[in-house]
Amino acid sequence: MANAQKLAHADLLRVIDAPVLRTRTLTFRELVDAYTAARPPNGPRDCRLRKWFAVFGERAAWEITPEDVGAVLDALTDAGYAPATVNREHTDIAAIYGWAIKWRRRTGAPEGFTHPLAGRSKLKEPMRRVHVADDKVRRL
Repeated sequence: MANAQKLAHADLLRVIDAPVLRTRTLTFRELVDAYTAARPPNGPRDCRLRKWFAVFGERAAWEITPEDVGAVLDALTDAGYAPATVNREHTDIAAIYGWAIKWRRRTGAPEGFTHPLAGRSKLKEPMRRVHVADDKVRRL
């Protein structure tokens, strides 16, 4: 049994030292593709992420700065997107980078990398009000 544990430990060390697990440069598009492949399908999220490809698609994922992402979110706000919509975009990008950091060995995120939305607050959203007809309230 001790030899089996040593062998297993030696195999683990080989995996840890494998060059494919070292920091690697992924494009933003490759990072998003890896994220969406690893997560359950989500059509609306995947559609939202496609618009980010036009801006960051071929850029190195680890070189995208807080200013870069902030500029896109600010542009969405300036273009009239609702705060809830901009916040969903914020959440999507933060989730991708959070996942990349958590699974650093799979994604090649550099040691000490902080995602570009760390410290950025979401927009304040107005209270959503829904009107329910009196007859529907009575039926409930």
